[in-house]
This record gives sequence, C-alpha cells and structure tokens, in this order.
Amino acid sequence: MQGNSRKYSKAKSYKFTMKKNVFFFIIIVACYINNTEAATCSRYFGPSGARQCVKLLGYTNYQWATCRTDSYLKSTSGGRHHCSHPLYTYCWYQCMLEKYGRNGGDVYGSCRCNSASQNEKYTFAFAVLVAISCLLVS
Repeated sequence: MQGNSRKYSKAKSYKFTMKKNVFFFIIIVACYINNTEAATCSRYFGPSGARQCVKLLGYTNYQWATCRTDSYLKSTSGGRHHCSHPLYTYCWYQCMLEKYGRNGGDVYGSCRCNSASQNEKYTFAFAVLVAISCLLVS
C-alpha cells in the first residue's frame, strides 16, 4: 500500500511542477510582449526590434517606429539615414521613412497605428495571461 501512495505523491508533485513551469513561462511571455511592443529605445542598449506607436512632427498620423542600430539605418538606407547623434548606438526608425522613404506627410498602410488602442490591447493581453497562469497554479 505504501508503494501506491509514493506513486500518487510523485504524480501530484509532477503535476504541480508542470503547472508552476507553465505559470512562469506565461509570465515571461507576457513580460516580453509588454516590453517589446510598448518599449523604450535606449540610445546605448536598445533593444533592437522594440516597437512603439508614435506621433512625429511632420506626419499627419501615428505610425510605428522600431528601435534599430545606427549601422542598420545606414546600411538599409544606403547611408541616407542615421541616428540623430553620432555617439548613439540605437534610435527609433520611423516606419514611413524605412518602408517608403517619406520624411513627412500622410501615414498609410501597415505603418499607421493608433497609440491609445495599442496600449490598451497589450495591457489587456498581459492581464489575461497573468489571470490564466494564476488559474493554472491553483
């Protein structure tokens, strides 16, 4: 009889460990989504690929901007674009400039975004992921 209780105890412990692992995985994914989609772009540390919906002077609407390295800007634009300061390693690269070569005017296509709804969407997704992970652990 004692052998069966050990098996049951091991199975129960394994289930709890799996739930705990899923919980931490979901928290990590939620934090990654939150940090890459509504992030800052440190001029020295990036991270490259972080995106933010921004309203820039000279453009009519909000657009996506992606944190890129200065060398990326120079290489993809043939040397026409670069970060605003020569010592910056990272800076925002606006979508309209990167995709269409337009430094002002209308924002269109996949470059256009809505700042308020973007932030709400990712805050909601983060809350849902945290709630699901809490249910899995209990």
